[in-house]
Parts: sequence; structure tokens; C-alpha cells
Amino acid sequence: MYRIGRRFELQVVRRLRKYGIDAKRVPLSGRLNPLLPRCDIIIKLNDKELKGQLKYSRGKYVVFEEKEIKQLENGEIQFLCFGFYKKEPKFILLESEEFTSQHIYRNTLYKFKEGENLNLSIYDYNANYIVFNKMLLKVVDFNTFVNILKNKQIAQFCRYK
Repeated sequence: MYRIGRRFELQVVRRLRKYGIDAKRVPLSGRLNPLLPRCDIIIKLNDKELKGQLKYSRGKYVVFEEKEIKQLENGEIQFLCFGFYKKEPKFILLESEEFTSQHIYRNTLYKFKEGENLNLSIYDYNANYIVFNKMLLKVVDFNTFVNILKNKQIAQFCRYK
């Protein structure tokens, strides 16, 4: 199982580097070295480091745990990335901490299942937003994410620690 996740991380890093973005994989998500951040990949953008968690599935859904959602909310990580078998990776960015009903009319929402432990299960659907725990999460494809990074628009979605 670990091989599949590592392969996906390396694939995302290679593709980001192909577009001229400085990205590197964190071995074992930083568990071996206490000096490394607890994330899967790091993107260096000017003098900032963007940290992200990645999930890959050959099934019908991926699950982000409550702690990963909390990390995104408090700015420990700046993005989540997920991928499904033979599909483009997608990125999740925190658009708004407080969801309002006007967001529903902008675009369709990912269908998700909230468990007792507040894990986020994302099914293999196409949509642009996720509403989770009164947070609005924006879902972008790989090319849009690269454009956001290159145009330095990532600051509108991220909180840096």
C-alpha cells in the first residue's frame, strides 16, 4: 500500500518540476526526522514553503482524516491533493472558513460522507467545491493549481504558519 502512495507523490513532484515549480517529496511524511515537517510534499515558492498531504486510491473514494483537515484549517499545511486510478490529480485549497449559502449556487459540490470522527471521504465525482464542517474547500485540477502557483495567487487560499 505504501508503494502506491509513494509512487503518486513522486508523480506529482515530477509533474510540478516539469512546469518549473520547485517541489520535493518528504520521505515517510517526516516521521523519520523530527526536523522535517509532517507533510508529503513541499513546494518552494519565492521565500515561502507550501506543504501538502496527498492521497491516492484505486477504489471509488479517498479519505482525509480529521487531523489533516485541521492542519489545513490552521495553516500547518496549505493544500491537500488526491488522485484516482488513471485520472488527473486534484488539489483542495481552503477558500473560506465560514460557508454561506451563496456558495452553493456558484458551482456543484463534491458529494462527501461525514463520519462520526469527521473524516472527509471524497468520491470520484467532478465538482469545484466541497462543504465540510462549515468550511468551503475549493477543488482545482492540476493545470489550474500550476497556474495559481505561477501567478502567485496561492496566498488568497493559504494561511502560512
